[in-house]
Amino acid sequence: MWSGRSIGSLTVQRGTVDGRVFYVGDDPFDLKIWVEAVSKALIGKPVRYIPTWIVRVMALAGDLFKALRIPFPMNSGRFKSMTSDYITPMDRTVAALGASPHTMADGIERTVQWYDDGSDRWQPGVKKDTRSMNGSIA
Repeated sequence: MWSGRSIGSLTVQRGTVDGRVFYVGDDPFDLKIWVEAVSKALIGKPVRYIPTWIVRVMALAGDLFKALRIPFPMNSGRFKSMTSDYITPMDRTVAALGASPHTMADGIERTVQWYDDGSDRWQPGVKKDTRSMNGSIA
């Protein structure tokens, strides 16, 4: 997994990257594995899932609410985004820059550390509505 720090410290020969655009990301992985590991590390419990069909019904209801100009956090566009895979081929990036210097376990550890170090969005045992926050994640 790539981190901002590892991206900032990349060094490659100029001819390798001149005039080229790279997507710097991770190889495809099952997000549920990552989410479960972070949840267990943070709160010691597995994630509780809402069945997909219920979320789909909520999305359709959100579409109706949108037509009525009533705010609702879910709609069909958001549902599609949440249930679609966006896999970007990383072959060119890996060939030019090398593989990511971090494993998924490293990424999970760093994420948990970020929460533990005082993320303004995370307080153990406190449910906090972050929708009104300014959008920063650090």
